[in-house]
Amino acid sequence: MTELPLTYTTEPRPLSAALCDATGHLSMASLETRLIVAATRHADLLGVGYRELAAKGLAWVLSRMSIEMTAMPGILDVFSITTWVESFNRHLSYRNFAIHGADGTPIGFARSLWACIDINLRRTSELGSVPGCETALECPIAPIQRVAAPGPDAEVLPAGFTYSDLDFNRHVNSARYLERIADALGLDWHDSHRITRLDIAYLHETLPSTPAVLRIGRTDDAVTAEFADAESGTALCRARLAVERR
Repeated sequence: MTELPLTYTTEPRPLSAALCDATGHLSMASLETRLIVAATRHADLLGVGYRELAAKGLAWVLSRMSIEMTAMPGILDVFSITTWVESFNRHLSYRNFAIHGADGTPIGFARSLWACIDINLRRTSELGSVPGCETALECPIAPIQRVAAPGPDAEVLPAGFTYSDLDFNRHVNSARYLERIADALGLDWHDSHRITRLDIAYLHETLPSTPAVLRIGRTDDAVTAEFADAESGTALCRARLAVERR
């Protein structure tokens, strides 16, 4: 029996300027995307990747993610990502990550929760077990946090999504929410603040027909955001960004 690869590490590569934001660093949205790519590759190696699930009419969707960074890679900085499965059951997978700088020193960690869904029914489904895929590597950040809604004085902005915001599951790509939050905060805010921790919860599927709004609140040390259906009021996605002054 072939032994399963308990971890997967991306090849260390310098960060291209084309992938940086206006501050000259990898954005939180781009980092989340790279974590998802690493997770996808490891799932392939474990035999529960896109091809295997698609053949059963299933897919992985990201439900929650928490990221803590002591430093964000900048232009030409070399970094790599290691990922592993903390726990796995028929419906859910808890997956962790470590982000390393050029010398191998950790510059951040992340935790994530993934759900297996039936693509046609658009609801959670059973995948079955994958014995031997879990490992108890340390992930020294707080567990995934519950994200509260912004307060009543939050700013309300339109947040309609269009074709370019969708992924292959035909719903809004997870990174698009972070990009919309970043846009709402503006250039001056990003020049003066650094995100130290992100907690994001994807609560309901957002389709291109959903009339979404973004509610965003700010304090000195945090930003809270909620995407909601403008008609029903249903919360679609919530995020909390812990921040510090640059």
